[in-house]
Amino acid sequence: MHMKEQRKHPRLSCFLDVMCDRRIKGTVSKDISLYGMFIKTDPSLFKKGEEFYITINLPTRPAPIEIRSKVVRIAGDGVGVEFVNLNTFDLENLKECMNFLKDMLPTQPLQDSIPNPQSNVV
Repeated sequence: MHMKEQRKHPRLSCFLDVMCDRRIKGTVSKDISLYGMFIKTDPSLFKKGEEFYITINLPTRPAPIEIRSKVVRIAGDGVGVEFVNLNTFDLENLKECMNFLKDMLPTQPLQDSIPNPQSNVV
């Protein structure tokens, strides 16, 4: 049986460095959309519905952006978050990044570039 896709916005597979609420460093995203992302991390550190700030290093910006996020899905390899109260500045930066990623970055990480999420808890 095929499950219907529940996402409202298409996601782009990519690997970006992220930090969750300054407590988990060195995690990476699995995919991103304009309104959320999946973060490869230890899912036991999060609860569904929990809100926190995520810092995302975008390849199109010299400095990371910080976005309030809410856990909407917990999986064995991480958490899916929805961006909360996204402002125009961050939305424009995400659009620019996604356009860049579509054309420039590989969709598979280099083996050495994925950190072990359990070893990076602050």
